[in-house]
Amino acid sequence: MRKFTKLFAIAVISFAAFAASAQSSKRSGATMGLFSTEVDCFMDLIDWSTVKPENVFAYIGYSDSMAEVGFAKQFKPFFLGLYTKGAINSFDLSSTTITNSGDKTVVNANQWDKTQGEFNFDSLLGFDNMAFSLGLSYNPNGSTNDTSSKPSTGDKTSTNDDDFYLAIKGSWGMSMDKMSVYAGGSYIVDADKTVTKNGDDSYVTDNSFNEIIVYGGVILPLKGNKTFEQTFDVSGHSSVTFYPKYSEITVTGGKKTPVENDSKFDMEIGAIPRYTATFTPNEKLSVKARGGAYVEASFGKSAVSAANTENNSTVFNVIPYAAAAISYAVKPEFLLNAGVSFSLPYAELSFTNVKNTVAESKTSGVEFAYNKGSFATSWSSGFTYTIAKNITIDFTYDVLGDLLNSNFGSKNLSNTDSILTTINKVLVHSFSFGVSAKL
Repeated sequence: MRKFTKLFAIAVISFAAFAASAQSSKRSGATMGLFSTEVDCFMDLIDWSTVKPENVFAYIGYSDSMAEVGFAKQFKPFFLGLYTKGAINSFDLSSTTITNSGDKTVVNANQWDKTQGEFNFDSLLGFDNMAFSLGLSYNPNGSTNDTSSKPSTGDKTSTNDDDFYLAIKGSWGMSMDKMSVYAGGSYIVDADKTVTKNGDDSYVTDNSFNEIIVYGGVILPLKGNKTFEQTFDVSGHSSVTFYPKYSEITVTGGKKTPVENDSKFDMEIGAIPRYTATFTPNEKLSVKARGGAYVEASFGKSAVSAANTENNSTVFNVIPYAAAAISYAVKPEFLLNAGVSFSLPYAELSFTNVKNTVAESKTSGVEFAYNKGSFATSWSSGFTYTIAKNITIDFTYDVLGDLLNSNFGSKNLSNTDSILTTINKVLVHSFSFGVSAKL
């Protein structure tokens, strides 16, 4: 079964941005996904039609060694949006000397780090009141093929490590007068397999899995006025995860010893209802708040172990969430943005069923947990500056995050930090930007 940390990560991601969107602006990041720019819209299944470039819309961005580029154009009657994001590979200036049993010495210097080639690509085609999107994500994670020993006599030793993530995804969205709907799915391959060979003997560990995810949602604008707007949206997803039959295979002297994987499959069904309110008392100030909950049921079935037991479990989670953000126009072209999200105590109910396939006996258990100590806050900040009529520079400058992000009161900035560490956190570590132009 999946750990709570993964559930919480999914919940935060789902709350931070609609599943229908491929990317987010720096303003969105600075306000916990509550405020947006046209960068959030040009690849969105629902909001793509609000961009309306006369010629083209273009976007470039950078943060945390990740560069991103976006493009959109209206080809009447079709709207085309393209977006890509990838890691900028680091350049290693160090030298590595490899000696293979005295037979061969190899020196590798100034190498590109090929394990950091994360890549994302999304495309969107919109027309009338609907849109279709196709995308691909790939992360090598650190796949290697290393022949560590090539002796002139004896057995050759080699290690092949397949560790990568690949996702293929497709989605559809439609905007109507009183509501908007979207749906999609993805197929994920998460490879984590290591094969070590020493002559004819070998050892294999395989923690890979394949996952199929389907999701959908509906967005409902509620009654409001010029100063107060509100919406309700709910999204749901279902996923099935399949594991390889064997987690370990050992071959010694021609004899194969397999170990069955702990899990035959996992299944999850989740829903996220949310309410969002926007208060705009004047042209300068706008305040947003959002609240909701991540509700999930997960089911797991393990393989029969050496003790002839099969473990079946069902877990229900309810993870509440709240966030608030403010945007203030110092000038019409210059916006200050800030946001805070709250991780709240959560409840978990689990049922276990252990079956002995030989004795035909069953053991059942029920456990309820309420985590009262899971409260934490996450702060963010930034600013958006429209330097010309159609050119906008968008920043996250996360001083608030460094000063106030907390978990039981711990802070990112510490009085034990050196001056250089403090400067790095305040001026460098928390900085990212994006530039968009609509021409």
